[in-house]
Amino acid sequence: MDRSESKRFVAPKVIWADVVRTALRERGLSANAAAAQLGVSGATLSAWLTGRTEPSVDDLSGLAQLADLPASYLLSLANRIPAPLASSSRLLLIESAVKGALRDLDRWTNAAQNLVALPGAAYLAGAILDRCEGWTPTLVPRYRGRRHRVRAQTFVLLRSDSGIEIGEQNRAALQRDIEAAIGPTMDFVGAVWRDDHQLDRPRDPSELVLMVLDQERSKGPRETVSGDARSVAVLGLPYAHAELAASVIAEELDFGLVNPLDLAQRRFGLTRSNDESRRGQIRIVDEILSGVTDSMRHVWTTAEPSVLDSIDLRRIRSDCIIILCGPLLQAEGRRMWGLAEEQSSRMEAQLKEFASCNPEVTTLYISDGDIFSEGELDRDELFDVAWELGLQAARSLPA
Repeated sequence: MDRSESKRFVAPKVIWADVVRTALRERGLSANAAAAQLGVSGATLSAWLTGRTEPSVDDLSGLAQLADLPASYLLSLANRIPAPLASSSRLLLIESAVKGALRDLDRWTNAAQNLVALPGAAYLAGAILDRCEGWTPTLVPRYRGRRHRVRAQTFVLLRSDSGIEIGEQNRAALQRDIEAAIGPTMDFVGAVWRDDHQLDRPRDPSELVLMVLDQERSKGPRETVSGDARSVAVLGLPYAHAELAASVIAEELDFGLVNPLDLAQRRFGLTRSNDESRRGQIRIVDEILSGVTDSMRHVWTTAEPSVLDSIDLRRIRSDCIIILCGPLLQAEGRRMWGLAEEQSSRMEAQLKEFASCNPEVTTLYISDGDIFSEGELDRDELFDVAWELGLQAARSLPA
């Protein structure tokens, strides 16, 4: 047998090379970078890893250190460890395998946590990638508040891969095509189409925008024995952030949250039009007032004028919070919701009359002076004020 043949590796030596390659790859080291750190040429390292030549014990130890592996483990795989230490090397093998598995688990856990942080939006983006050819989704979480900063919504921006410009002429048709592909998923997560004004930047002309609620998303009411059942109604003018205050009250009381705005879509599949959504909201509120949810501990909320127009507020038998606001914020609400002044004025009159006839109703007020500066609305301050009103209301409710 010549000298070159005596230095060829048998199967176990191929195993150690595979282990080293994997470890170097996980550390982001290329073969050339690893060779440079070891002080050898790339060709020499390649010869070791392919079995053409055999590294020395010192070289193997250097490779182990570079790959973050136990030296005894690597020497054992290469059949370069004395027999009396073989059992110890097996323990090191187990230890290294466990460490590798823990690293994998940590990586997978972090990836899962990133998905869980945006559950509905991430699920929706996956459906778009799977079923909407020619569209690429991007998740944009929107945070609000400074003193109480939380994720209010997540926007899913759909960009056309072909760069097609989207305007009034083709937007509705493109939205219908996407709904045809992923409508059930949109309904499941409560996704709705949104316009430029709700983004914190101008919308790109090649984008469509979907929104998924986060903070104000309905959370399953807690089932309890009937003697422990209780509900709280939170009603407000458009854009007075009654839904946000309701979510804070629910968190403080450890109650469920029933927001008809997203629940109507999720329960009845009402993606297609505002009129259908309003009918679904009215149906949910009617169920609440009819006692369907009497076995649950929950907070329910609405700021939809057509819902209040359709129900008799005197049917509310639970604790009730009403949130009113100044004329500037009312005007912003009309602009945001596309309402006529007569609609919001009628709604304000309804709420004030109900409060005046029911002394047990708690009425809270958002002053324009607290949230406007030189005629400009500070949306983060509005979020903080509404959050603090929710805390105030929760603490004022009877135990």
